[in-house]
Amino acid sequence: MQKKIVFLITSVVHFVPSPLSYSKTRSRFTPEERMNQTIQSMKSIRSKFPNAYIVLIELGTREARSKPFKSMADRYIYLGGKKIVRQAVDSPHKGLGEAIGLWLAHRYIQSLRADYFFKLSGRYRLNGQFHKEAWLKDGFSASKEKGWMSTKLYGFSKGYYTKWRMGLKKSMPELKRGIAIEKVLPRKLGRIRRMNNLGVSGTIAPWNKKVSE
Repeated sequence: MQKKIVFLITSVVHFVPSPLSYSKTRSRFTPEERMNQTIQSMKSIRSKFPNAYIVLIELGTREARSKPFKSMADRYIYLGGKKIVRQAVDSPHKGLGEAIGLWLAHRYIQSLRADYFFKLSGRYRLNGQFHKEAWLKDGFSASKEKGWMSTKLYGFSKGYYTKWRMGLKKSMPELKRGIAIEKVLPRKLGRIRRMNNLGVSGTIAPWNKKVSE
C-alpha cells in the first residue's frame, strides 16, 4: 500500500522591509521572485512525489493571489492576516514566525491522515541528491551537527506529529528571545535520525547566496 506523503511548505511572499536579527536586509528578492521560487519548490516535490499532498502555508503581509501559485498546492492556507502571525513574522526573529505559522496550521492539517510529513521552507527545492528511499523512516529525520539542525527540510513519521507540534510550542519562548530555531527545535524534539545529505537547494534571501545541503 502506497504511503500518503504530506509536504508542509512555509512561505512569506509579501514581507515588511524591517531588518532581521542577523541581517539588515530581510530579502534581496521581490515578492514576484519569491513567488516564482516557491512555485519551483512545489514543482520539485511533484518530480519526486507525484502523488504527494502539498500544503502551502502563506504568512505574508497580504495574500498571494497568483493562480499558478495557489493552484499548485493541494491546500492553500493564508494565515498572514492574524495579529499573532504578523507580530511574529515581521519581528527580527525569523524562526518565531515559522514556528507560529506551523503551529496555527494544525487545524487545517490534523485530519490529513498522512503516513509521513516533510517540512520544506518556501523557495527551497528538492535537488538531484534527494533520495526518497533515505527518508520515510520511523521518527524524525534531519541534518544535525553539534546541536544545530537544518530547518530547510526535515521529515517525521505520523506517530511523531504530536511531539513535533509540541516541540514547536515549547520552542516559542526561546525563539521570542532571539535564539535560532535551528538550535532550539532539536532540543525539544529529542532523538533525531541524522541525514548526511538532505538533497535540498535554494538561495538565502538576505544575501542572495546559493546553498545546497
